Amino acid sequence: MSLSKRIDRLRAQAGGRAVAAVSESATPGVRERLARIETRQRRAAWRPRSQRPDDQAVAEQVGGSVLAPGLIEVERVVGLDTAYGRQSLAPLRGALQGMPEGAELDPQRALWLDTETTGLAGGTGTVVFLLGVGCLAGSDLRVRHWLLTGFSGEPAMLERLSELLGGTDGLVTYNGKSFDIPLLQSRARLHGVDLGLQGRMHLDLLHPTRRVFRRHWPNCRLTTAERRLLGRERLDDLPGAEAPAAWLDFLQRGDPRQLPAVVRHNSDDILALAALWVALDRVYREGGAS
Repeated sequence: MSLSKRIDRLRAQAGGRAVAAVSESATPGVRERLARIETRQRRAAWRPRSQRPDDQAVAEQVGGSVLAPGLIEVERVVGLDTAYGRQSLAPLRGALQGMPEGAELDPQRALWLDTETTGLAGGTGTVVFLLGVGCLAGSDLRVRHWLLTGFSGEPAMLERLSELLGGTDGLVTYNGKSFDIPLLQSRARLHGVDLGLQGRMHLDLLHPTRRVFRRHWPNCRLTTAERRLLGRERLDDLPGAEAPAAWLDFLQRGDPRQLPAVVRHNSDDILALAALWVALDRVYREGGAS
């Protein structure tokens, strides 16, 4: 029996008092899990399902606008004269030819892409509920997020992606070849949307990162690359693993309070991809990891 089920049984038997007793005597790791479970249960009781806010109210909550029924867009513009961590974004104005995979892709014609999904298994049962994309517009990086407020918004989200891809030459992702892109293609086929990805360049930064750092780092997750290469530690960030629960809380219970944090997390992922391309390009030009 899982920990959460054991806690539920204790709560049913003792009206919640047993959980407090278990929490006081538990190890720090168990207490942390108890606290997360309590938080989820309090959040679930916040609003009845029948009172889920409408799209306009959610758009105001996340600082965006309604694009279509069930779909909200949030936009963020970041100047290339800024830095992400210790990495300046200014080199994106020119060619980045240090990595073999990215040598032919012009940053001005690239689309950075990252998804937040209902699970990590992939397949038709997994839904992209938040899609983040970034592209250069003059001296800025323009980041857009498409957030589903219901499954009815998915076709419109995929159509927007198809339109945007039409004006670019290639993608930049992190593990996108194995996860994000196959999932998006699967969802697009269900709705009869052609994303136009056939033959398009795709720079998946996970692979050049692994090639150089897999023997030097404990793992090659994006957050590890951020800390090691970009010198950035995310503070007060909603972990990506908690994003599905936040969205499902909204969908099932009408609680939108965590959605802004989910959007911020996705936005930072896009900025991290942009900065990481620059940092990896420098590493490869200098001959690899020291």
